[in-house]
Formats: sequence, C-alpha cells, structure tokens
Amino acid sequence: MRTNPHIEVRRCRPILGTFVEMQAFGTKADELEDAIEAAFLAIAQVHRLMSFHDPESEVSLMNGDSYCKAVYVHSWTWRVLKSAQEFSRNTDGIFDITIAGQLVRWNCLPRNGMRFGSGSWRDIILESAGRVRFRRPLLIDFGGIAKGFAVDRAVEI
Repeated sequence: MRTNPHIEVRRCRPILGTFVEMQAFGTKADELEDAIEAAFLAIAQVHRLMSFHDPESEVSLMNGDSYCKAVYVHSWTWRVLKSAQEFSRNTDGIFDITIAGQLVRWNCLPRNGMRFGSGSWRDIILESAGRVRFRRPLLIDFGGIAKGFAVDRAVEI
C-alpha cells in the first residue's frame, strides 16, 4: 500500500491592490485548503482595516476624522502605525506614510473626497493603545507596509 504522497495546493485572489498567490504542501488536501482559506481571511482583514481605497477602512476613517477628533483603531492597525512611525524616525522621514496627500495630487491615488493636508509623520499622535489623532490635516497610505503585515499574518496560520 502506498503512503500519502505530498501534494501541493495553490490559490490566487485579487486583494490589497494586487494578486496574492498562496501555496501549501502536505498530505491532506482538505487541511491545505483550510489553511489557505484561513490565510486569505487574515489578509482580507488587513485589507478591510488598512486599504486607502476602501471608504469603510480604518485608514479612510483616520484620513477623514483624525484631524478633528481622535479615533480608535484595531490592534493590527495600531501596530502598523507604530511601526511606520519607527521607520519614519529611523529614516529621518524618508519613509513616510503621509505621502498619500502627494500621491493624490499626482493622481496616483484617488481623492475619495478627502482633504489633501500638509502634515507629516510627526503629526500622527498615538495617544494610547488604539487611539490615534492627527495634529494637522493629512492623508496616510500604508501601501507596502500593510502588504508586508498581511503576509506576516498569513504565515502565522
């Protein structure tokens, strides 16, 4: 009798403004399918929280309201904001998620009815766990940092 050969399951979906392809190896196709589905669900959660393009995302909420009042965000969004600030500090602002306003001006990102703003990463205030405020009007876009965070969440599955 043959032992179960190793099999590969591969799936691809459009998400986070790109195509995400996953592959898993093992001996039980149903377990591999479940693992891939769980990984896609984690990535979808990152997309729902951190997409610049989704008007319901926390990024859109911050871009719309954080100058007027503090908003509460999911722990994942908080972690990415905290990392983004560290990257900005360590690169003396070369890495700056507030580039979104300039990207909108250059027509690289949609306006989505938001004001442009002129702030920088230094104007993002992380007041307490989950509470964020902007000192000045600004727009943020996590872009690649959200994609990297999504991959980290998927790999944890």
